[in-house]
Amino acid sequence: MKLLIIANPAAQLFPQSDSTLDVLREALRRDHTIYWATDLDIGLDHEKTIVTPQKVLECKEESLPSFEEKAKTPFCITEFDQVWIRKNPPFDSGYMTLCWLLQSYEDKVTFLSKPSLLLRMHEKFIPFLMVNEGFLKPEQLIPTRMTFSSTEFLSQSSKSNIPTPEIDVITKPWLGFGGDGVKRWNSYDQALAFTHQKDERTLIQPFIPEVQSYGDRRVFFLKGKYQGDFIRLPKKNSILSNLAQGGTAKLSKLSEKEQLICDQLEKYLDKHKVFFVGADILAERLSEVNITSPTGFVALKELGGTNLAKKYLDLAETLE
Repeated sequence: MKLLIIANPAAQLFPQSDSTLDVLREALRRDHTIYWATDLDIGLDHEKTIVTPQKVLECKEESLPSFEEKAKTPFCITEFDQVWIRKNPPFDSGYMTLCWLLQSYEDKVTFLSKPSLLLRMHEKFIPFLMVNEGFLKPEQLIPTRMTFSSTEFLSQSSKSNIPTPEIDVITKPWLGFGGDGVKRWNSYDQALAFTHQKDERTLIQPFIPEVQSYGDRRVFFLKGKYQGDFIRLPKKNSILSNLAQGGTAKLSKLSEKEQLICDQLEKYLDKHKVFFVGADILAERLSEVNITSPTGFVALKELGGTNLAKKYLDLAETLE
């Protein structure tokens, strides 16, 4: 196959642990022809969406890829058999522009994942979509509200589910990722005052003490089927279990409540035809459903779990 990977600049990635590089190496082992581009390499020429990528020459283990010089003549998106969108969040205006430029080609090129899905499904909001579509119950999610103005109001029905002034809470940016910008507060009022000073939408959730002792669980799905999982533990004195923030990984059996969430995720992802997902479960409640560029390929493999890069390629090759 002739593949185009749209991701962050390769120099920004960690060669020992990056999932995109892990699947890239597997594709090279299978003799696919691979090109690399960032969102800034994608443009518009009249009615055509074009790209000026670099051809990948090789990518050795624990090393960054090497490339040919950037193409002098742009390619049309239709010249590729598949396009893998692996750009990291935030899902900002640049990410949205990328998806707008690509989505009209979905009937001509195979996208993993489809631009229209990325536009429609914000990873922090998918859990609430699942409740609204009947796949999960509200109690299977972490109580959450999003600030939207300096005027505070709560409906009677939401007051019982929202963090109260008496407990610790956390704030996280709506467009944040990888644990960046997550803060802990001693009260809901403190958190609310902080969000009112921000120029960005912010989520407020109760602090879950289990994150420091038990961590959270990253669960992987390919074509709507469960592939494996691991627990992410934060480093000492941290509330962030993300591996990029110093967290560590270990294997642990799914609880009954976690298994039920995974079963419902399989049904939801199959319905919407989402190719690859990394879902996060915290205290037996669904936290996020990452579909942009889920990480953890290498960590799962090193723990003796599924080789996700091979599984990813096995399934991608059936989509030619």
